[in-house]
Amino acid sequence: MTDPGADTVEQRTCTTKSGWRFAVTAIALSVLVVAIIGLTVAATLMQFHMRATDSDTDRDAEVVATARRMVTDLTTLNQGGVDGSIKRILDETTGSFRDQFSHQADSFRQVVAKGGVDSTAQVTEAGLVDADDDHAQVLVASTSTVKNTDAPNGQQRLYRMKVSLQHVGATWLISDVEFVS
Repeated sequence: MTDPGADTVEQRTCTTKSGWRFAVTAIALSVLVVAIIGLTVAATLMQFHMRATDSDTDRDAEVVATARRMVTDLTTLNQGGVDGSIKRILDETTGSFRDQFSHQADSFRQVVAKGGVDSTAQVTEAGLVDADDDHAQVLVASTSTVKNTDAPNGQQRLYRMKVSLQHVGATWLISDVEFVS
């Protein structure tokens, strides 16, 4: 004879086993879904970071190249082309630095012409100090050979400058130049 309670115990054991299997499967699927979402978020954030880094690298290279060119323009002069030099400097500057240079342009022209100044410059080093999308600072080392009435054979000069730049429209312009030692 069979025990009437045996079926109930067997059914409970099967139900308990199926319940555990279901619970374990549900937990495993939940963990898997959370892991997939986490990996997707991490991959997306890494992609945005890489794009931002590439953009910053491009911007930084442009800033340093601009500072190099502008320091060369500031320190390369000749008496015959002083008006072109003044125009170029005014075109490459902004803010109070531009205003100050603009007010002193006539005196600058006279000094270059009267002194027979001929200066050829070359940037030897340039390095980024700080930059964001609107402002930047670059340290620039430059050498120039300056010929004038006092030194007709030329005199070697070394310049170290901290150049501040401002992003205006699509162009980086000098907003300040500070000679540093």
